[in-house]
Amino acid sequence: MGIEDLVNNILKEAEEKAKKIKESAQREYVRILDEAKKEAEEKKELILKEKKEQIENQRTKIITQANIEKKRIILEAKNQIIDDVFRLVLERIDKEKIPKIKKIYKDKVIEEKLNEQDFFKDLKEKFRIELARFLNLDEKDI
Repeated sequence: MGIEDLVNNILKEAEEKAKKIKESAQREYVRILDEAKKEAEEKKELILKEKKEQIENQRTKIITQANIEKKRIILEAKNQIIDDVFRLVLERIDKEKIPKIKKIYKDKVIEEKLNEQDFFKDLKEKFRIELARFLNLDEKDI
């Protein structure tokens, strides 16, 4: 074997080793790229899941707030109607017909008119209860 054959053999072995290293590096590149793609996909899915949960929580919060506001507005409207009706009743009621109460003391019985404010406050509460019954509502809704 001459020097030329020896050089050719060394070059051939070097080319084979280089080819194997290149193939190994290509496989490693593909593995790392696949791993990076998989990791990126997992992160993307996690981020999407978190964002969907945040959006759903925000949506639920907005709906809940809207429902609370709707109930508040309805309650205000009911109270305004009750107040308007009661005000009309009070305008038409004869203040002289406010019931009298009997106070019994040890030695005497005294009849006196109910305090007008207490009478109207009690009357208004009874009115609310009766109105709730009439409208088939829970008394706390009025």
